[in-house]
Amino acid sequence: MSIPIQNIYYMLAYAWDKLEEAEVLNVGTDKFDDVFNLLTKVLVNGVNHLLKRGLDRDYLENEDLTNRLRGKILFQPSIKQNTFQQALAYCAYDDLSYNVLHNRLIRAMLEKIRNAADLDNELQHEVRQILARYPAVSTQGLGLASFKQVRLHRNNSNYKLLLSICKLIWEELLLIEEVGERPFKNFVQDKRKMAYLFESFLLNFYKKHLDRNEWEVKREGICWLLSSLNLDSDADFIPSMGTDISLISNKRHIILDAKFYPEALKSRYDKKKLISSNLYQIFSYVQNLRDNSKEIEGVLVYPEVQQSLSLAYKFQRWDKPLIRAVTVNLNQDWRLIENDLLDLVLKSPSVRLQKESSFVSVG
Repeated sequence: MSIPIQNIYYMLAYAWDKLEEAEVLNVGTDKFDDVFNLLTKVLVNGVNHLLKRGLDRDYLENEDLTNRLRGKILFQPSIKQNTFQQALAYCAYDDLSYNVLHNRLIRAMLEKIRNAADLDNELQHEVRQILARYPAVSTQGLGLASFKQVRLHRNNSNYKLLLSICKLIWEELLLIEEVGERPFKNFVQDKRKMAYLFESFLLNFYKKHLDRNEWEVKREGICWLLSSLNLDSDADFIPSMGTDISLISNKRHIILDAKFYPEALKSRYDKKKLISSNLYQIFSYVQNLRDNSKEIEGVLVYPEVQQSLSLAYKFQRWDKPLIRAVTVNLNQDWRLIENDLLDLVLKSPSVRLQKESSFVSVG
């Protein structure tokens, strides 16, 4: 599956919900044809912005043995070591410091990549220049789990994109330590990562571009239209059902099911058919949706590989819901991708199928 590096970057930016900032920091990345160098360039641009504006600081507690009393006196260690006899005391005090976790993680990432063999020579030089200007914060004891401990707020939210990039590169560097490959070499081939990225990208794309006064965009839990015949506790055994993306307006209820598959169709007896499990899944969503007052659509969304698809079906005995299977070409100019995704929702076909064409065979 061929996806331009710049398009992967935009998908990541949407998934991280930082599109505007990602566009600002995308300067000078067009010369790179791999994800590692592109993301490193964005990281370099972003850290330069932070250094110009001033890195975030916070009050951190320090303990020190001093002859100048400050903060609160720590009596237990002072008495235990008899420091009062020397006119000294252990004190705990708050100090405004750059040594906060988000600054530490960024420095640790820069130190990890400055000598990376796959990093562009010019970028290596830029990383070293930044490290020379970056405060000497501690990088000890940091790991991938440290990213979950970061707490950002409105005043330092500009760190989110850079920390997301750091975390992704960190994961890739840990992976290549195990298998000995180049960072991001198999990123697009990783089905789990790309499936999550494709889904998150679509969700945040529609959150950003659909009119918030008209559309609600969310992941949605759907209850099965089943009731227990024996005991009420029988319902506890019914599995949960949740959508990837639900788009809800006053008149329409659309369920998008993102499928990052190498092919949207499956060969069977020399014929191409929709993948049966995917069709069963979207069928279950719309069949169990309690929203009879609206036009209901269930849409399977695939990346386009070899064949463009725009299939639409209605139920044989019910005008609603509409079932669709469509592909999105991710190997084109980004603005065209955005237009295609908006057309997918805003220019949905008004389907009136003949009786004989209202059936679909699946593989």
